[in-house]
Amino acid sequence: MTASPRSARRSRVVATVAALCTIEVLGYLAATRFVSANGTSGKILGDVVYPLMEAAAAVMLGLAAVRASGRRRAFFGWLAAATAAGLCGDVTWAVLVLVFHRSPTPSPADAFYIVGLALLAPALWVEFGSPARRWRELLDVSMIMLVLAYLTITLVVRPEIGSIAATDAPAIAETVLATVAGLWAISAVLVAPRRPPIGLQLVTWGIVAQAASWIAYSYVFSVRGVQDGSWTYTGWQATWALLIVGAVVELIGDQAGSGTERPRRGPNVWVTAAGFVLLIGLILIWSPFRRTDPLAVTVGVTGVAIVLARLHLSLRERDRLNERLREMAETDALTGVSNRRVFDARLRSAADSARATGRPVGVLAIDIDRFKLINDRHGHATGDRVLQLAATRLAAAVRPDDLLSRTGGEEFAVLALGITPASITTLAERCRRAMAAEPAVVDGTAIPITISVGAACMPGHAEHTDELLRVADHALYEAKSRGRNRIHVGVARAVHESFEAPDGGILSHLEQLAGTLDGDPNLRRHAEAMADVTARLCKRMGVSAAQRRRCLVAASLHDIGRVGTPRHILAKPGPLSAAEMMVVRDHVRTGVDLLLAFPETHDLAGIVRDHHEHVDGSGYPEGRHGDEISIEARVIAVAAAWTAMRADRPHRPALTAERARAELLRRAGGQFDTSVVAALLDLLDHPDAPAGHRPTRSAV
Repeated sequence: MTASPRSARRSRVVATVAALCTIEVLGYLAATRFVSANGTSGKILGDVVYPLMEAAAAVMLGLAAVRASGRRRAFFGWLAAATAAGLCGDVTWAVLVLVFHRSPTPSPADAFYIVGLALLAPALWVEFGSPARRWRELLDVSMIMLVLAYLTITLVVRPEIGSIAATDAPAIAETVLATVAGLWAISAVLVAPRRPPIGLQLVTWGIVAQAASWIAYSYVFSVRGVQDGSWTYTGWQATWALLIVGAVVELIGDQAGSGTERPRRGPNVWVTAAGFVLLIGLILIWSPFRRTDPLAVTVGVTGVAIVLARLHLSLRERDRLNERLREMAETDALTGVSNRRVFDARLRSAADSARATGRPVGVLAIDIDRFKLINDRHGHATGDRVLQLAATRLAAAVRPDDLLSRTGGEEFAVLALGITPASITTLAERCRRAMAAEPAVVDGTAIPITISVGAACMPGHAEHTDELLRVADHALYEAKSRGRNRIHVGVARAVHESFEAPDGGILSHLEQLAGTLDGDPNLRRHAEAMADVTARLCKRMGVSAAQRRRCLVAASLHDIGRVGTPRHILAKPGPLSAAEMMVVRDHVRTGVDLLLAFPETHDLAGIVRDHHEHVDGSGYPEGRHGDEISIEARVIAVAAAWTAMRADRPHRPALTAERARAELLRRAGGQFDTSVVAALLDLLDHPDAPAGHRPTRSAV
């Protein structure tokens, strides 16, 4: 991508300034090699030429502060003040040397130097925050600094001096302040969550260069005393050069805000480890072996302390990370309650304990009523707030030892230990009332929220966990079917009638495939409810055992052909187009082909083929009518229609029981077999009547 002319001009300006600054630094370094450090030329180089770059840096930093805004303005302002204070110190020193021919130590110039270095702290604080937030990184860097200190003292200081005089105190204070600022800057620029803009990076590395310059100068001063025009002054020239170029970039460059994102980098254990190995190696090389060296002992003990502190930190961070990962694996991110994984594990454990000790276990299956409507009307963000509020209210309603989990989109579950069927009704009602007590208020909008609750206990309603969950889930379906905002306690009967199937046969594989198609909780409930209605309807009509078996198996496989139907069509919220309707209807042919492919399912293919046929001949795929349609297909058609009407669909909410009954009556004799409709309505009116019961009055 071609840069704009304005951007190209800016780049040329920055490159020119950087080149001029580089030439000045290299020229200054070369000059120090040809002048006498304490002669007249050295004094001119160190006291007249030297402050010129510093003055330019102070001016450019001041202009950058005016140009910037917010905390960046404060940063450059403090930095300009710090540089100006240092400039005052250098001017004071130049007057003392050139006018009064004195170079006292300490001198009034030291006061300005100390003030200037102290002003770096608020500058760094404003831009990068407290160094305490980066103490881990400082701990890593400190090992390298310890290595450098040991090298310097061993190679430079020790051979030349035996002790440090009191007059060295200002230089020591200045070096300490500069070192602290340098470490602070290094840790800040390397671990900032966002990569700093290039101008800020240059200025920050200028602070680091200044710290290195003070350290080098202090050692030379301790060895040889004051050295005007010394080569160590070149480090400060490089400092001013970095500050000038960084200020120019801030002045004319594009404002990059906080910079680009980069991965968060924490403490680096390898830095500490490498530094410690290097330190021990250096101690072994230079430390005398026949006597105790206090410096080597001090540095070694300090290094060991840093390593131990770093190891302790690493272990703590690992423990915190493991704990965080465990919480993330076990906690629902949105609501903060346990997730389905934890619920299933705790339920299995509780069931094992219940079988061993006889202590009962209860389960509540909870679903927020018409949650899809809340999402559609108010948006998903509001839906998330409703889920969070629901979790809070449910957590307050359950007992302290109960486990509340979010098990699906708008679904929650409660695992209650040591609870009886009578007590679980009270718990379920308390949850329902807690939710319906008052509407949820989100962004000033009051949203009524209610729940439907299905309850079941073990023993009592079930003998194993799968059955317990199935009974509770079916009870929830019943609560929703009877008008929502209510509770329903399960009954001790299986939802599905059992039938014999060959182990490992194709029939079991097809049923597993059908189960994956019903992976959505609402579709799963519909499939289970339909199987239950089919089983009871077969009993009520008194069909033969063979017919009942075929009916139950075909009911579980009646929509197996949906495996070839695109998901976006099945989940479409509005009416289907003619082309989409043809695709959906083709699932019957796909299902029949699947069943005809295996001998075990030949007798089911005709039932699946006919379950969309109408008794008046208006159905599909072949337009069969009357007794041409098998009794199994006619039963499945009515059971599927009833459960579909009583369940929420993408394009409409569930119908009330009255409306669903009216719809069955309206279609009886046309779409549905009149006798099957009559049997279903009688089953709804007299659920406890014996098998083979016939209505005492015409239901249709």
